[in-house]
Amino acid sequence: MVAFTMGGGASVGAPAAPGALFTFDASAWRREPVAAFDNFLSQRRVNGRVLRKSSFVIYRGMFLRLLDWLGLQGRNLEDLNALSLDEFLASRPLQAETRHRYLLVFTELYQHLMVLREQETNPARELLTAQPAPERVAPEALTPQETQQLLACLAPRRTHPNWKHRRLYAMTLTLLCVGLRTAELLELKPRSLEREGTCWVPPHKPRPERVVPLSALAREALGEWLALRQSLDIPGELVFPGNTAGAPLAASTLFRQVQTLLSEANVQRRYEGPMLLRNTRTAAWLAQHPVHKVQAWLGHELERTTEQLLTAAAAWTGADGGLGETRRDL
Repeated sequence: MVAFTMGGGASVGAPAAPGALFTFDASAWRREPVAAFDNFLSQRRVNGRVLRKSSFVIYRGMFLRLLDWLGLQGRNLEDLNALSLDEFLASRPLQAETRHRYLLVFTELYQHLMVLREQETNPARELLTAQPAPERVAPEALTPQETQQLLACLAPRRTHPNWKHRRLYAMTLTLLCVGLRTAELLELKPRSLEREGTCWVPPHKPRPERVVPLSALAREALGEWLALRQSLDIPGELVFPGNTAGAPLAASTLFRQVQTLLSEANVQRRYEGPMLLRNTRTAAWLAQHPVHKVQAWLGHELERTTEQLLTAAAAWTGADGGLGETRRDL
């Protein structure tokens, strides 16, 4: 392995130094760049934590598109410079915050790919330092009126002859009323609903377990769905399986279904997926309860994460948006 010098001047060779993000194997990056990038992502740490599955998929997809883009021009990773990287990013419909996030990852990546480039210029860092970091966009939530529009579009699915529509009805109300993350919803099991009036979310590193209150609307929707699920004799433990064989439901499928519902309800947002419904639950709770209580229900590690929805919560003061929530429910 040819030794190379990182920005700090330390000479690095094979094997990689302890704590390195991946093995600095130049031939592997030339031979199997996707596998090498997967290894880079799997060992990457953000604030000491591994990447979330959703972030892994997003970054991997971006890297694949970069390779395809380079391939169409007869280039490879070694040929990339700041100008061509800027051209690639400009070819993607990225908002400023998203572009900045990708540049952070690519900066880190190219810091460790200098063994391939045999020079110390980092194309991603050049772009990163050439522009100010964008202000973080506050998370969005539905207003009570928009929530009522969504529920109106959802209502026909409650008794739809196709079981998948009825599953969507129950999943959407669970997101709106319980505020689960996508992974938590898709991995939900009946034992989490055994405690009367609550939903138990098991621990999943680095997050501890938590207990979330179930509103009357959520209890009714889940009860109806579980009864239908039993009548269909669907095997397995998942509350919301992807098919009648009990296989898991894909997160991308849930995202598309929520996006379709929002479109039918004539609701447009920067991000139109399950997280928008979780944020809506947050805003509605914050209109009635102190931040620390809502933080515990949502499983946020930091109080400031919950506080980001305080502005959106103002629209929910004195309103239930059709969710039928009262203080007695909580």
